Amino acid sequence: MKSEPLLALPSPSNVLAISIFGVIAYALFRFALFSGEAPMLLPLIGAACSGSLLLLVGGRRTITQSFMRCGFHLGAFAFFMLYPILSPGDAEQVTPAIKELVGWAILLTVVGFECGYWGTRLKTPERPHRVSLFVYTPKQRRLLVVLVYFGIVAWFLTILDYAASAGVSVVDVLFTMRAPVEGQRQEFATTLSGPFLIVQRILAGGTFLAATAASVLLTGPERPTRILAFKYWVALLVCAGAGFLGGSRAMFLFSFAPILSTGWIMLSRSNVQSARFAWAASAFFLLVASWGAMSAMRGGDIRNYNGTIESFAPELHARGALDIYSQMNVVVQAFPELIPYQRGLSLVPLALGWVPRAVWPGKPYPFSLYMNFLNGETVENRAASIAVGLPGEGYGNFGMVGVFLWAALMGFACRRGDDYIGGFHPAHPLRLQIGGMAGIWAGLIVRGGVPEMFYMGLGAMLLPLGLTIYLFGSERPMFARAPQVVSPAPTPVWPPLSLAQRGPASLQQLPGGGARVQPPPHLERR
Repeated sequence: MKSEPLLALPSPSNVLAISIFGVIAYALFRFALFSGEAPMLLPLIGAACSGSLLLLVGGRRTITQSFMRCGFHLGAFAFFMLYPILSPGDAEQVTPAIKELVGWAILLTVVGFECGYWGTRLKTPERPHRVSLFVYTPKQRRLLVVLVYFGIVAWFLTILDYAASAGVSVVDVLFTMRAPVEGQRQEFATTLSGPFLIVQRILAGGTFLAATAASVLLTGPERPTRILAFKYWVALLVCAGAGFLGGSRAMFLFSFAPILSTGWIMLSRSNVQSARFAWAASAFFLLVASWGAMSAMRGGDIRNYNGTIESFAPELHARGALDIYSQMNVVVQAFPELIPYQRGLSLVPLALGWVPRAVWPGKPYPFSLYMNFLNGETVENRAASIAVGLPGEGYGNFGMVGVFLWAALMGFACRRGDDYIGGFHPAHPLRLQIGGMAGIWAGLIVRGGVPEMFYMGLGAMLLPLGLTIYLFGSERPMFARAPQVVSPAPTPVWPPLSLAQRGPASLQQLPGGGARVQPPPHLERR
């Protein structure tokens, strides 16, 4: 049984590069033909540089070795170049000197990332190459089935804990997005908060564990019954639904990845290309519609939403989610005139943010807190963390040198991640899911609050990645390999032997799990 790749994807680098050049061409034609606003020059150059690098550099890397790199370039373009190119008039209130400095920072971010990405010479350790499909054992299959149910129960326990602590119903907690539940107690603490905050976050991520196990069961070589398949799809839908009801657009993107990758892999086996792209198109429009609905309804109980369908339009909410360029302008104006450079202090929350504040009350706050201060807010009274972006945080630490340094560090980390995911076997049932989530993670870090986005992505990927390492780790593979006979080309013998002379052949076992035909000893050539 020969292993076949479960992916039939076009190059994401080429698709992203063509999309970037398409936006550039639209902006230039609109300006030339309709006398619209001229795109800002330096962000335009940065976008062209990003698209060119995607097209011309790294063409030999496989599809799954490009997810995090594409995630960075998509994030940099969407959050820092899109609005300066399509809506340059919105930045007129900024002085020309600030606009020029921010433009150079954006260009330097792209260059710094590519230097960090391609400058690493660390050698990725070789992994044993499996020549056959993964096969479940009964014990392994039972484990995955248990994880499907356990993950959903674990997530529901956090909802139940919040409802009991706040004195409200579970249904009210489920349907209230990113806002206090109506009728809840003024001051309360959940049972799992405080020193148990890490446990709470792990349990809250149970839907990702359930969805990942369900994806393995659906995409593995053993086809489940219709009833079991229905249960596994329910687990995937619960994961996506929990991400939607949570009200976080970032977490919804993570929670949507398992069901999207599972559907693509299953359709890839049918070899019907139109079905795969119909699935991708449907998923894209569903994602956009859900993103718009989430943006319109969050902040209250969705059952009491009084708006119209027009309020779901994503373009109405795009500026708050995508226009991080404006926040970059604020950072450049504030540092170092109003706030001194941080000189690397913002890396402390990135390295030690996992320590609960109840254990370390004096733990430094992330860099985004300075944006709250500039908005007149305090630690005790602030609406939410304000995204400053990867280049904004780098600038707030060391100026333009910090922009390059933060981007280069990001490039180095993404290269390591892409190399790791690219080392998965082509038949790995979680290769697409882990790669897609890693690409989302990279794009959101570019948008961050770097520590906030890092730990948000880490929380989403921790259980799926842990399950992947446990099941498919090269040192202790949980999946057996199907026996496979590999027959090499026969060694020519001269003069040719008659059938009677050849005698019985024997099988010689190979280290990779196969075998080859070995001639009788008396006929071996010496």
